[in-house]
Amino acid sequence: MLVKYIRCGVESGYREKFSFAQMGWEPLKHVPGFIRQFGGWTRPEGDADAVIFGLWESRASYDYLMSSLHDSLIGESSQERYFQSISVVLYEVDEGMIHGTAASKGLLDILGEKLGIETREVELAGEWEVRTAIS
Repeated sequence: MLVKYIRCGVESGYREKFSFAQMGWEPLKHVPGFIRQFGGWTRPEGDADAVIFGLWESRASYDYLMSSLHDSLIGESSQERYFQSISVVLYEVDEGMIHGTAASKGLLDILGEKLGIETREVELAGEWEVRTAIS
């Protein structure tokens, strides 16, 4: 399983626009190999980092997204205009690490602990969550 960890620095004046643009990633649920995406803010207001996790069945399914749909999704949302910095890290993880964890907060805690990422301060934004269309 592949985990994509994204962290974007967002100034307070762009938080609402960034959040709205983040909801534009809903089409991910139709991409083969996509499992789930969720995230939130490191602070409830003001300048903050947006933290987003994407879960993929494999590196191949993620690579398919990047070579096909990714650029059109980010272009349609204009999301890149609303953050000042971005970092992206990919992790290969054992699927058993998150098996049976349905709640995003539970996943956030597990991923933070296992990957060594500070997630305790992240307040999840439920409207950012995307799950695969196949149950």
